Amino acid sequence: MGFHIRNTKLPDDVYDITIDPWHDGKDAGMIVCENGDVPNSLGKCPRSKAYKESDINFTVSKALKDELENLGYKVKLTRDSKSDTVPTYGEMGGATTANATKSKFNFALHHNSTNVPGGMSSTYGLEVYVAGDSKFDLAKLLVTNICEYGNTSTSTKEEFKVENGIYQRFSDGGVTPYYYMIREVGGIATHAYVDGSNTNYDENPYYNSNNTAEGYLLELGYIDNVNELKNILDNPEGYAKGITKAIDEHLKNTSN
Repeated sequence: MGFHIRNTKLPDDVYDITIDPWHDGKDAGMIVCENGDVPNSLGKCPRSKAYKESDINFTVSKALKDELENLGYKVKLTRDSKSDTVPTYGEMGGATTANATKSKFNFALHHNSTNVPGGMSSTYGLEVYVAGDSKFDLAKLLVTNICEYGNTSTSTKEEFKVENGIYQRFSDGGVTPYYYMIREVGGIATHAYVDGSNTNYDENPYYNSNNTAEGYLLELGYIDNVNELKNILDNPEGYAKGITKAIDEHLKNTSN
């Protein structure tokens, strides 16, 4: 008996990695002023440029997609432009696209804030959120490489921290992940529960699935800290490169 081994292409509807640039064209998330002023009620900054968290999330996500595709990975964004809107659940929502595309990983990209007025937040730095019972191999690589290529550091926040730069937050006694972008992409393994019984949300069709994605929530920095905002705006490609280096190294290590 012999074997003939050859490389094959993934089907059109199957991907390696899903990236979720959180918020969207209708939900800006945090709005900040470049100079640290407080935006007015219309989200405008009279003396400097206003930035939407949703747009910053998308800029880094698009750069990350390009970096990963340059290495040959097949990547799906949950939205394809800054103006696109994305449901949370349903067939192709922020919490379900990774499952629908049979992705191995789901990376939700966010930027944090403390709501301290005037851009004077003293909190800063990277936070990588992971599910319970996770091995931290990839999380540690993400922390190391994002800090290096993003020219940043790990967060000064202590709440929910389990290791330097690595965080876990639960909605119960340390079992169910608090954040849906980790909980719901993991199906049974991460105690997903959005089954449509709560009429405020569409059903997650994959809530009881064994076919799961490994979810990470990356809070890349605090955009209401004026110094960190400047670094993020000046270097989205660096953050994307750091994430890419971590993913690629992790996958090469696990395939050996």
